[in-house]
Amino acid sequence: MKHGLSPTMAAFAIATLIVTPALAQPNMSTSYSYYAVSGNSLAEIHRAMVSRGPVLNGARSYGLTIASPGRKMSVANCKASGHYSLAVNVSIRLPKVSGSSHLSAADVGQWNRFSQFVRKHEEKHRSIWRGCSADFERKFLAGETSDCETAHSRAMKLWSQMVAACMPKQLAFDAAQRGVLKSHPFMKYASR
Repeated sequence: MKHGLSPTMAAFAIATLIVTPALAQPNMSTSYSYYAVSGNSLAEIHRAMVSRGPVLNGARSYGLTIASPGRKMSVANCKASGHYSLAVNVSIRLPKVSGSSHLSAADVGQWNRFSQFVRKHEEKHRSIWRGCSADFERKFLAGETSDCETAHSRAMKLWSQMVAACMPKQLAFDAAQRGVLKSHPFMKYASR
């Protein structure tokens, strides 16, 4: 038995593909940076994270993810390329143990599991920003822009709205993760 589309159905399928806008997201780049922590035990490493970790809303954190408008989002870039481009830069800051040779193999294993946990947590924040940026792009593309200055002004206004709408999602994720963080084996080892 032959399986295929009739010419009418094939034409409809092709027209649907051409007319349906792709659900794209702004170009997103991610950069990682690290802050050094050290200690002769997991408890000392934990204290170093508490005293050296990135500051968010006046409080120290183990990791941090920040989204900012990409460099492509400028009047100059628009004029050079002939169109306004949306872009999101995501910066993730994570702890990194320096000089861990004094730690036992068990402690190194606990640290590695915890650092992976922090990395995955921050990458989830990046995913939340990605979802918010898709909505940002959808709103931007739905409007008209007559020139680069107007496009940039509109993009910055929508960016501010996107951040305001996305922050409650970011905070809710952190709130939901507090119990998971407190029960992480590293936290138990670090509090000994």
